Amino acid sequence: MAINRIHDFIRVDKQEISRLFRRINAESVLCHGDMIYSNTLIAGNKPYFIDFEFVHAGSPYQDIGKFFRTKAPEIQSLIDCSLYAAFADGYNAAASSPLPVDWLRLAHLCDIEALLCLINRDSAPAEWIADVEYDIQRSLREGHPAP
Repeated sequence: MAINRIHDFIRVDKQEISRLFRRINAESVLCHGDMIYSNTLIAGNKPYFIDFEFVHAGSPYQDIGKFFRTKAPEIQSLIDCSLYAAFADGYNAAASSPLPVDWLRLAHLCDIEALLCLINRDSAPAEWIADVEYDIQRSLREGHPAP
C-alpha cells in the first residue's frame, strides 16, 4: 500500500527529517514550476525553457523532482543512474551552488510533497489519484530509502 511505503520512506528520527526539510527550504530560487521535457527545447547545445505560467520562488529540488517524475514508458526506460550522473554533472557545471550528494533524495521528497498537495486540494479530479499514487510509488521504488 502506498501509505505504508511513504511512511517507510520518511521514517527517520524527528531530528533527521527536520534537517532534511530545513535543507530543502534553505535556498529559495526562481522555480519554473512545470519542469517537464515538453517545456524544454534544445537548439545546438543550449536548452531553452518555455511555458512559465507556474513560476514561483522555492527550492531548486522542486523543479528537479518534477523533471524526473514518471514519464511514458519509452522515456522512463532511459532514466537510470548514468542519466542522473549526467544531469548532476551538467547542473554542477553551470550552477553557482553544486548539488549535494543526496540531491535526488531531496528532489524526490519535494516531488512527493507536491503530489500529495495536488490530491489534497478540494478541486482535485478523482482521475488524478491513480496517477499520483503511481508516481509516488515509482519515486519510492527508485532506491532512495531513508537513512
